[in-house]
Amino acid sequence: GYAPFLMGKVVDMFYFPLFETDWPSWVPIVGGDHFVFFSPVFNFADLKFDWNQATKAFVSQGDIGIAVCGKKEVNKYVPGMIEIQKKSNRTILQMYFEIDGEWFFFRYYGTSMEGLSSNTDFNKAIKNTDQKRRVLSAEKGKSAYQYKIASLGVKKKFLNQHGWVSPQAAEEE
Repeated sequence: GYAPFLMGKVVDMFYFPLFETDWPSWVPIVGGDHFVFFSPVFNFADLKFDWNQATKAFVSQGDIGIAVCGKKEVNKYVPGMIEIQKKSNRTILQMYFEIDGEWFFFRYYGTSMEGLSSNTDFNKAIKNTDQKRRVLSAEKGKSAYQYKIASLGVKKKFLNQHGWVSPQAAEEE
């Protein structure tokens, strides 16, 4: 554990099951492992959320503790930012991380999950997946869930509105 029982250290978890595949061998930490896309529970440690009045969202920025990704213990701090924003009838979750010389950006809103990285193989895995396989059927009367590639403009806007400065963040896809 991170602290004695009930002593106030928090681990935050995010869970987004989307599709099954295998991690390419070049992916840091989990390369070669089988996974269900966003089924792995991301256990974040030591997030420090502050209210950002300009974006009307809670933001944790700086060193993000990643305790676990799926079944792998990571126990590593990485530069990054997580924003949780509530807009009328939906929540928007945006995450940006810099890991082993590459950046990863995720945006969840409504029934869509977007991903983008400086790693072209990551982007190709999303782009080259047949559109029908990127949509999960929904219960009757509900919207289908889908994942897709994020735009570089959305990622840049997210980083700029929070004043993020990093050589990795400036790299194009």
